[in-house]
Parts: sequence; C-alpha cells; structure tokens
Amino acid sequence: MYNWALARALGGTFVLRIEDTDQARSSDASLQVILAGLAWLGIDWDEGPVFEAHGRRLGGGDFGPYFQMQRLERYRAVVEQLLASGHAYPCFCSAERIEAVRERQKAEKSAFLGYDGHCRNLSAEERAARQRDGVVPNVRFRMPEARVLRVHDLIRGDVEVNTKELDDWVMVRQDGVPLYNFACVVDDVDMRITHVVRGEEHFLNGIKQRLVFEALGVECPLYAHIPLILNQKGAKLSKRDPGVRSVLEYRDLGYPEEAVFNYIALLG
Repeated sequence: MYNWALARALGGTFVLRIEDTDQARSSDASLQVILAGLAWLGIDWDEGPVFEAHGRRLGGGDFGPYFQMQRLERYRAVVEQLLASGHAYPCFCSAERIEAVRERQKAEKSAFLGYDGHCRNLSAEERAARQRDGVVPNVRFRMPEARVLRVHDLIRGDVEVNTKELDDWVMVRQDGVPLYNFACVVDDVDMRITHVVRGEEHFLNGIKQRLVFEALGVECPLYAHIPLILNQKGAKLSKRDPGVRSVLEYRDLGYPEEAVFNYIALLG
C-alpha cells in the first residue's frame, strides 16, 4: 500500500513482483488471493502479473518476467559475475557443521552469531577437491571486514552499521535457487527500481543489498523501512496468528473496501 501510494504521489510506476523462490509455500491459489485482494482494495499495479479487475487489465510491462522462478538464468549469470570478481565464493559446509558452529557460538555467548567464514579463503585446489568429492556448494556473498557503512533511510534518517556485525550470507542455495537478498537486487536492477518501502525487519537486509549493488556497480534504490504491525503479544503480526484474516475474508464478511483500505493506511 505504501509503495503504491508513493508511486502515485511521485508520478512513478508501481511494480508488483512475485517472489516465489520458496516453492513449498508458493502456489497459484495463494497468488490469486494476493492479486484479487490488492485489486479489491484499489491497489492497482502498473507492471507485474496480468490480472483482470473491474473490466480493466492490470500488469504487464517491459521489464519482466515478474516471477522470480522464471528468472533463474538471469540470476545464474549475475552469480558468475560476482564469483569472477571475488565478491562471492562457494561454500561447501554441511548444514550439520553450520548448526554446530551456531550452537558453539551460543554456548560461548559470542557477540557474533553467524557463519564463521570457513570456506571464505579456500584455494582453487581445495575447492576443486571438494567438487571432485561430489560436494555441491552454496554461494555466499563476501562481506567486507569491519567496514563502517553510513546509510540514509527515508524513515530512520542517517544510520551507521559496521559490517563486522553481519556474516557472509548465502546468495544461492545448492539447488541453484537464489535467496531473497540476492534475487531482489538483480530484480531491482533489471526493473529500474528507484524506491522501496518495506518493514523495518528488513533494515539489515538493506545493508547486505547495498553491498551487492555496489559490487555490481549500480546505484542502490532509496529505502524506507517502516514500523511493523504488531500482534497482542508485541511481536510482528503473522498470518498464522489467531484471528488473522486474509483481505478477501473481510470482503466476504461485507466490509467496504474503502473502510479496510483506510484502516490499514491509518496503522502507519
């Protein structure tokens, strides 16, 4: 809603992108609920999946496909670019080793919780040996060591973050499917995104993403990280919380779309 409002206020283009790399949770049925719910609220998108609403065709655009699972070849090409430039590297660590490292860090009450960089500086020979053994790697982004980033957020203002607080995160899983922080940067570049509004839990993700933009030599969009809607326990509201309804359930209960739109807008 806030991305839509900002795009309309600035005379820009509102892009609806379907981030469907979590195949276990992505289905056409859930997609149709999203599209129908947005259309019912009057949140019309200029680019994205094609959808007919109120006799009007929404979506389309020149910078698709707008589904991430249809963009895997593009992600693979950018991964190769980042591996070649040294901004990314293959990680051969097993899930069991990663979990053991995490448990040891917790037991030692370490100030840093995350990947320990075990595969960060493997030689070409060591990497080749692991591949000969049949180990399929993840691909991790090589974070700068102890670099202070001064960033401007449209909500928070100027903020300093030290990269020593962040680990070398996984960009691409062993199955070749990219994770959010990497895929959305490639999409933002290709779709010429200038502004992103999202929940404040993504603020540190924004730091990771800025560094990917930098590695690709592309200017980062302007970010606005807004406060979260909380549940009765003070935690982030989840669709799995008791009593939470989908947008279309409010429609089916007879709520006017203007009332639901206004209620959500006033939460922010």
